[in-house]
Amino acid sequence: MDKDIGKALDTDAAFHNQLLQHVKRLADMSRSFMCRFYDQWDANDKTVRGERIPDKADQKAAQRGEPTKLVLPFSYAQCQTFVAFMMSLFNQRATFYEIEDTGLDGPNPELDAELCLARDIRRSMFSRVQYQCYLDLCRSSFCVIKHLWEEESIEQVAAAAPPAEEQPTLFGGTVPAPTTLPTPETRFTRQGNKVRAVSPYHFYPDVRLPLSQFQEGEFCASEDEFSIVRLKKMQKDGMVVNVEKVQPLGLEAMQTRRLNYANMSLGDNLKTAAGGEKGSGMCVVTEIQVWITPKDFTDANGKNPLGTDDYPTLFVVWYANDTFILKAEPINYPHNQFTYDLGEYSPDQVRVVNESLTDMCDQLQSHATWFMNSRVDNVRKVIGDKLVVDPAGIEMKDLQERKPV
Repeated sequence: MDKDIGKALDTDAAFHNQLLQHVKRLADMSRSFMCRFYDQWDANDKTVRGERIPDKADQKAAQRGEPTKLVLPFSYAQCQTFVAFMMSLFNQRATFYEIEDTGLDGPNPELDAELCLARDIRRSMFSRVQYQCYLDLCRSSFCVIKHLWEEESIEQVAAAAPPAEEQPTLFGGTVPAPTTLPTPETRFTRQGNKVRAVSPYHFYPDVRLPLSQFQEGEFCASEDEFSIVRLKKMQKDGMVVNVEKVQPLGLEAMQTRRLNYANMSLGDNLKTAAGGEKGSGMCVVTEIQVWITPKDFTDANGKNPLGTDDYPTLFVVWYANDTFILKAEPINYPHNQFTYDLGEYSPDQVRVVNESLTDMCDQLQSHATWFMNSRVDNVRKVIGDKLVVDPAGIEMKDLQERKPV
């Protein structure tokens, strides 16, 4: 991140709040729309997994050693068939990306490019990313992949040059040899592309356009959970600022979110460094890639920390727990697009979010499941029908325990 931008975010409250309110308004607009689908996606997930809450009849049946109600796995079978087909379709060749020669004169590095891309997706555990995306297509109707550039570096001290010899002077003396100190140099141990699946629950596009046109929107955002320790390390490396100022995320802000650690102890996991803990806790980092005009954002002195351009530029902004911006910088990719890819099960542009495979199978599965469970209940009633007995001639204990009479 540019040092001037980082300094302005850290010290200039007016500039910080102006930028925060702008990007937060856009992300909240998308979140308030996307959260309407969360309950349906939750239901789809339970349908695929065959989960249901046992009722009183199920509890009594379990105590008697009888089968409880079940969910017929129609959606599970359809989803796994779809996933298996997609995995076999896209992985039938040795490399996922195939690069062809353009036919122009000169060197042809297509083989090296294929090997580099194969190395990068292998490091990203791409098979897991694919599997997750295909499941998201079945349950939530769309899947998201985020592209990153990853670097790992170490600072090494270069070996000192061999000592120089003393130089003679005109008057017969010598001049001491200059002392050469080793200069540290940074070496990258790993550089390359990285791809990662983004949960539909954590993806916030510009909902004024259908998902198939999300690249034409004003912004695109996603959220992830970061540990305070990790953010402090990033701040040490000059990548982010304001980590020590982050406040805990309130319960009201959590109502429209699905967090990975929401099922854990919220009292412990929602803490941040601002709460007095020694580096423990988690926070929600919202990354929004947004087209903004740098000249529109000024600091207290009337300067433009983001730049003086009077035309829209694609920036990436991180802010934590809706309270403080951690970084802001231009993306500077030649393609000038959001670093997300999105796939849809049904890319119908009439709606923003379309139906999933599970949505289409739900009614058929619900009817078949109801008929199956009704048949079980009917058989149970026939086997254990009501009787009128005389306790004087029947051993009631045997009857209550369903023993042969």
